[in-house]
Amino acid sequence: MIDAKALQGFFADYRPFHSAHQIDHYIVARSGGTSYGMYKQSVRELRSRWQSLCTQYIEREELSRKTGHASDLERARHAIQVEALEAQIRDTEREFRRFYAHAEKLKRHLGDLTEERIEALEAEHWMHKLKQQAAIDMLTSGRVQRDTIELLMALDPAARAPIMDLLSTPTGHVELTTWLRAYKPEVDIDRGGALPAIEEGGLRDALLALGGG
Repeated sequence: MIDAKALQGFFADYRPFHSAHQIDHYIVARSGGTSYGMYKQSVRELRSRWQSLCTQYIEREELSRKTGHASDLERARHAIQVEALEAQIRDTEREFRRFYAHAEKLKRHLGDLTEERIEALEAEHWMHKLKQQAAIDMLTSGRVQRDTIELLMALDPAARAPIMDLLSTPTGHVELTTWLRAYKPEVDIDRGGALPAIEEGGLRDALLALGGG
């Protein structure tokens, strides 16, 4: 026999959005690489959650204002909509807080970001990504792939020279893969650990105010 309370408990345990492990390792760390890259990815994800939360808060307010004489079927449909929306908001807020904490720590490390510094950090980030891709090519297939070479050739000669030099000798291949195995950014995110809590009170108002709501 299906038990309604048990079913409700199952649904309460379900996390349809990203887990903290996924956020830390497979979104921020994997997509970022360098400290700036991780910061940039955290902010990208943070902005996406902010936009989603603003929409969800407005939708929740609209649902709460629905009044009038409703049938049992209409009330049931409304209750299901509210429950689904509240679950979305809880998970989106949880993701927002985690990306916020990562962005906050990385920003403290990076300091002020002028246009000139951003350009330099962007170049460093993409050189890291290319070096990483070349090392992955060597580990998985024993040779650098065509796409990696084409991306390297899009750079000026001085910029691509350090990686091309590593790819030209067996010793360089070993150095490249050794670098990949040992690489750590200057400052890492707090993977898997407890992150600073973001005050829940006022989060809704702050996010809506940011959007001009």
